[in-house]
Amino acid sequence: MTLAEIDLKFLEGYVTNLSKDKKLSPTSIAMTIRTLKAFLNQQVRYGLMEKNPAVVLILPIARKQGLLDSAFVYAQKAENFLDDNISDGDQIFVRDELTALFGAQSDFEKARFHGEIARDLYLQSGNIQGVLGARQIMAFIYDNLARPSDAMAELQAVADLAESAGFTAAQGRAIMNMGNMFASRGVLLEAAEKYELALELFKETGDTYSMMGLQINLGNLNKIQHHYQEGIQNLTRARGLADSLKDIRTRANIISSLGSVYLEMGQLDSARTFFSQSLKVCDELNLFPGQLMNHISLSQTENDARNYSQALFYAQHARLMIGNKPILHELVKTHKNLHRAYEGLGDYKRALGEFRLMATLEDSLDMEASKKQILEMTLKYETEKKKKEILALQQESLRKSERTRRIVLSAGFLILTLVLILIIYIQRIRISRKQNIIIEQERDAIARELELRNRELVEYVHNMTHMSRLLNQVKPPVEIENQTETDRVGLLEKLDDALSVDKGLFNWAEFETRFHSLHPQFIQKLSEKYPDLTPAQNRLAMFIRMNLPTKEIAYVTNKSTRTIESTRYTMRQKLGLEKYESLSTVIQHL
Repeated sequence: MTLAEIDLKFLEGYVTNLSKDKKLSPTSIAMTIRTLKAFLNQQVRYGLMEKNPAVVLILPIARKQGLLDSAFVYAQKAENFLDDNISDGDQIFVRDELTALFGAQSDFEKARFHGEIARDLYLQSGNIQGVLGARQIMAFIYDNLARPSDAMAELQAVADLAESAGFTAAQGRAIMNMGNMFASRGVLLEAAEKYELALELFKETGDTYSMMGLQINLGNLNKIQHHYQEGIQNLTRARGLADSLKDIRTRANIISSLGSVYLEMGQLDSARTFFSQSLKVCDELNLFPGQLMNHISLSQTENDARNYSQALFYAQHARLMIGNKPILHELVKTHKNLHRAYEGLGDYKRALGEFRLMATLEDSLDMEASKKQILEMTLKYETEKKKKEILALQQESLRKSERTRRIVLSAGFLILTLVLILIIYIQRIRISRKQNIIIEQERDAIARELELRNRELVEYVHNMTHMSRLLNQVKPPVEIENQTETDRVGLLEKLDDALSVDKGLFNWAEFETRFHSLHPQFIQKLSEKYPDLTPAQNRLAMFIRMNLPTKEIAYVTNKSTRTIESTRYTMRQKLGLEKYESLSTVIQHL
C-alpha cells in the first residue's frame, strides 16, 4: 500500500470513531471523508505526497468540524513532519493550522511559537495578504499572553504595511484593534483617537458593518468618559446603520447600550423604554445573553426608581435564567439587585441573605482573578524554562539551513569584497600613475623654465661683466693731448659713472626683476632672517645665489676684488658663521 492509502485508511477509521463521541450525523461524517479523499487524491495525482504527508490535511477538517481532540492527535503527527525538508508553502499551511488549533484551546504559548514561524515565512515569501493576516493573529496571541507592547507593535506593522499596499480595509481593522487594546487598558483618549481614525478609513471603503461596530465602541467609550450626549449620538448612528443592514440582533444590543447611557444619566424613563424594547427583540429571537442583561438592567432601573416590586420581578427572573451557569459577574449583579429590592420592600432577612451571597461571589471572583494571575505567572515561568528545549527540537533543521546559508553568504560577501578591493586598488594605481606622470611633466616644465630664466640671468650678468671689462680697458689710455687737466678729470668721472652699478650701465631694476622671477622669496627670507644686512650686502648675496665668482662680481659692480672679499667677510660676521661654514652654502639654502 502507498503512503496515501495507509494514511487514508487510518484517517477514515479515526474520524469515524471520534465523530461518534461528538454525535455528528452520518452526513457530516461522510462529507468529511469525501473532502479528505478529494484532498488526498489531488496530492497523489500531482506527486506531492512525498513532502506533504496526507496526515496534515486532516487538520483544518477536524478543527472546523469541532473534532478538537482528533485535531490534536493529527497536530502531534504533523509536528513530526516539520523537521523534514518540506516546501515553504506546506510549512506555512501546517504552522497556520497549528496556530489556530492551539489558539482555540487557549494554549497561547504554543500558538505563539507556531504563529511566529508562520509570520516569518510569510515575510520571506512576500505574500502581503498572508503577512497581514499572520500579524493580526500574532497581535491577538500576544494580547492574551499579557504582552501588550508586542501586540501593539504587530498591529502598527499591519497598519503601516496595509497603508503602503493600498489595503484600506485592513489598515482600518488594525487601527480599530489598537483602539480596542487601549480601551481595555483604560487608555481612553488614545482609544477614541484610534476609533475616529479607523472610522474615517471605513467610510472610504464603505464598510458599513465595521462602521457600525466602531460607532458602538465610540458610544460605549463616551459612556465610560461620562460624555453622555456624544455617546447617545454615536449609538444612534450605529442604530441607523443596523437598520440599513437589517441586523436585528445588533440593533437590540445598541438599544440596550442606549438604555445604559440613559441609566447613568439618571433618565430612568428613557432607560426603561430602551431596555424594554431590547428585551422584546431578544425574546422574539431567543437571544439568551440579551435577555439576561436586559432583565438585570431593568431590575437596576426599577431599583433606582424605587419600584421595588417590579425590580424584584426582573431580578428573580434573571436569577432563574442564570440557574447553574458559571457566569459569576452577572450573578453578582443579580444578587445585588435582589438585595436592594428586598431592602426597599422591608424584607431585611432576605436582603441580608442576598448581600451575603453577593459578598461571597465577589470574594470568589477576586480569588479566581488571583488564581488566574498565579496560573499565568506559573505558565510563563514553565514556558521560559522549557523554551530552549523546544527551540532545540523544533528548529534544528532551520538552524542547519541558516548556518549553511550564512556560510555561503559570508563566502560570497568575502569574495565580492576582495574583488571590489582589487578593482579599487588597480584603479587607484592607474590614477596614481597618471597623476605621477602629470606631476613629472609639470616638474620638468617648471625645471626647464627655471633653467631658461637662470641661463638668461647669468647671460645678462656675463654681458654686463664683459662690457665692464671693455670699458676698464678703454679707460687708462684716455688722454687727450690738447685737453686741459680739468677736461680729462671730467671725462674720467663720466666713464666712472657709466661703469657704476648704480648709475646706468648696469640696469639694476631689470636685473632685480629677472632675479625675483627666478628666486621670488629669496630677498624676503634673507631680510627676515638677517635684518642687519645693508642693500649692498643684499645685492652681493643675490650674486652669490647665482654662483658668480668674486672676480665677476667685482667687474659687474665696478668694485675691486679686495672690496668684494671685504664685504663677504663682513657678511659672514653678521650671519654669525664659523670658519668652517661656507657663506655660499648658507645663501644657496635660503
